[in-house]
Amino acid sequence: MIPRLFASVLAIGLFALAVRALFASEAAQLDAPQLIVKPESALFDTPVHIWVKTRTGDEPVTVEARADIDATTYRSWASFRTDRAGTVDLAAAAPLRGTYTGVDPMGLFWSMRVVKSQGYTPSSLAPIRIRMTLFTRSGSRSVIVTRTRIAPDVTRVPLHGGSIVGTLFLQREATARGVVLVLGGSEGGADESRAAIIASHGFDTLALAYFGMEGLPAELADIPLEYVVRAIAWVREQPQTRNLPLIIVGDSKGAELALLIAARDPLVKGVVALAPSSSVFEGFSTRQGVRRASWTVSGVPLSYADNPIAAEVKAQIKADRAAKRAVSFRAQYVALATPPKPESTIAVEKISGPLLLVAGADDQLWPSDVFAHRILAARRASGLKFRDELLVFPGAGHAIDVPYMPTGDLAVVDEGSFRLALGGTPSGYARADKNMWPKVLAFLDRLCAAAPQTRSPRS
Repeated sequence: MIPRLFASVLAIGLFALAVRALFASEAAQLDAPQLIVKPESALFDTPVHIWVKTRTGDEPVTVEARADIDATTYRSWASFRTDRAGTVDLAAAAPLRGTYTGVDPMGLFWSMRVVKSQGYTPSSLAPIRIRMTLFTRSGSRSVIVTRTRIAPDVTRVPLHGGSIVGTLFLQREATARGVVLVLGGSEGGADESRAAIIASHGFDTLALAYFGMEGLPAELADIPLEYVVRAIAWVREQPQTRNLPLIIVGDSKGAELALLIAARDPLVKGVVALAPSSSVFEGFSTRQGVRRASWTVSGVPLSYADNPIAAEVKAQIKADRAAKRAVSFRAQYVALATPPKPESTIAVEKISGPLLLVAGADDQLWPSDVFAHRILAARRASGLKFRDELLVFPGAGHAIDVPYMPTGDLAVVDEGSFRLALGGTPSGYARADKNMWPKVLAFLDRLCAAAPQTRSPRS
């Protein structure tokens, strides 16, 4: 009897100790520094809210972000002091030190700098996992934030070996509001990243490659415009997309191409032109001394802007290359297209739909801000009544893009044989990206809502 009683008392004692330890553990967890990120998983163009909670007020804390994005490691950080309640709300507090300044709830995302790079790697659609770590006097705490680059209800369909090359993104179940043709720039290939994120907002998209992939020209030279027209016709033949309004989104040389196509094809209901040009420019040939057009029609090269370039402009470019300074071609492109000549000027007055033009005021590759104003002037002079929009961002250069991605290394690009100036500052790009992107989505929505269409069921 006594041993059983002793065992019972011992068991009750152990249970009490366990309960006490459990409550102590929970209390310790409640008292431990907390890093809260909401939402922890979302599309990469979605803003997040970040809070810090500690046990004491006026405590120094640091929040760090690290991520591997397309074979490159990035890092950012920001230091704060907690308020009287022991909290920091990054939507309301400016860092005392860090990789960004001022109040910016997404500062830790765009201000990430390169820590280690394995060289250029084309962007993928793999989720971006960002490790956010809170450092305090009593230790550290980490949260993994997942930034997806394609929504789960979007299907990716590669197109190879046929009449067109690229990638189609389709809504898996819902009916798309419209179809967007996405044209990348002089980097070549298909701009899948931009096409996927646009598709993730309810549009079917086609990331069309026009050079730099198997079955296509190796260089951006002598590209037949008929190839893009054929791609549009193909989109119109598909059961999923045949009755949807079609819009083109183009970037840099892709914007040049988008405007050219829209001026020739009335099926295009509008154009989003990022870093646009108002004139056609020469193609890019790797053969020394060989000059080639960018585009052809019926096998005939299109005329390109070829005004004389002042000797001092040429001398500056040569000196910058020799000194391994970043080379700006802004002045060269201004000279080539000034004054504009009819044979090389894009006939934007023939585009039967509205334009959204996006440019950086510090574009050092070519003067997209100047060209955008020329495009609008030509449209107004022709008496067009479309609701065109122009966004010119100070502090931004040639590489305005989807928001909340690292902008610290966009001002200058290493081209191997020389360093190419794109212009802009990290914070300037961040502001431009944040303000531009919702306007692009709203523009696409507006055009699709205004266009007559017959909904087609998904197959």
